[in-house]
Amino acid sequence: MKVVVVGSGIAGVSAALAAREQGAEVSLVRGAPGATSLSFGAVDAAPWERARGNEPIDAFCTKLLATLGFRDAPNALLAAASGILRGARAHDEALLDLAQLPAGRVGVVPCDQFGWDAASLARSWNALPAAIARNLFFEALPGVFCKHTDEHAMSLAEVAARHDDGARLGWFADAVRASLARSAPCVAVITPPWLGAERARAAALSERVGLPCGEAMAPAASPSGRRFEAARDRSLAAAGVTTTAGWAESVRVAEAGATLSLEGGAQIACDAVVLAIGGVLGGGIVYAPAEAIFSDAMPPYPRHGFRASVSAGVVIGAEGRELAVPGSMFGLQAEAIAWPFARDPLLDRVGGLCRDSLAAERVYIAGDFIADRPRTWLAAMASGARAGKAAARG
Repeated sequence: MKVVVVGSGIAGVSAALAAREQGAEVSLVRGAPGATSLSFGAVDAAPWERARGNEPIDAFCTKLLATLGFRDAPNALLAAASGILRGARAHDEALLDLAQLPAGRVGVVPCDQFGWDAASLARSWNALPAAIARNLFFEALPGVFCKHTDEHAMSLAEVAARHDDGARLGWFADAVRASLARSAPCVAVITPPWLGAERARAAALSERVGLPCGEAMAPAASPSGRRFEAARDRSLAAAGVTTTAGWAESVRVAEAGATLSLEGGAQIACDAVVLAIGGVLGGGIVYAPAEAIFSDAMPPYPRHGFRASVSAGVVIGAEGRELAVPGSMFGLQAEAIAWPFARDPLLDRVGGLCRDSLAAERVYIAGDFIADRPRTWLAAMASGARAGKAAARG
């Protein structure tokens, strides 16, 4: 059985590795980075602001989380550079889990970089009920933690890459220890998102400093996405999954099998295809209102407002049914399908319709490409595993 997976985010990786576990020959086609590569390290089963709890994770997903450098941590509490503390079901190993700390002072490493103000973040975190309930007090540490002047203009991820080097991490550990010696006793140290781009370096830093150390989450330019990509590539290579760079255009199904066509004319023959191409954010679902086909003052005809970026016979819908053609020639009203104007926005639901991952003959779908699925890491991972196993069994 030969399975081709399209998409290299968490759903695609999960599908590829699950299909390999079933004994299938697996090829993975990847284009540009998608939503997973924008990850900031928190892993949820349901939207974090709506739900909490110890959602179960099956054995395959637990193993995959560890392989990709994530820690299974029910009821984790993570700090964000946006000034909030938020819960998570699991997290990048580089992040500091505040739920594991005793009461006390947490030192915050300052740096002169855009988007990070240690003193302001400490004040914001101190005012939050989650910190007050745990008797945690945040305070900016004294000292200088950027070794070179060019780092002030770098992104957080670029500085994180420098800490992949053991000698540089040692210099940082020395600077943290010297700062702690000049400040009040601390139970932990929280750093900017600096702790590695190839692998998480929080454990190594903690060992050298002698206290738990870890990152806060950054909303942009986070190294967590880079760490995921590095771990993904190592995992796929170790499992024997072949990878191809390219853009998938269509799937053609015949009695003997399926053929995936790529941009430029290349074709891949297989027995089944798994589309893990993302939703609206990842590019798998294309917003295509009727006004995009203007010929004169009025569009020549109405059409569906969304379509799949890969032509594979997958029906696009929401709430369990196919999308209807809008009554207006100009298509959908944007304010009717997006947050915060709609209570349950279509943009959060739209995707491919499927039954047990099967969306069309020999075509399985996973991740944010599935309609009505929570747009979360754990949901994408679980759906990828189901699709990969189903495709391998045929």
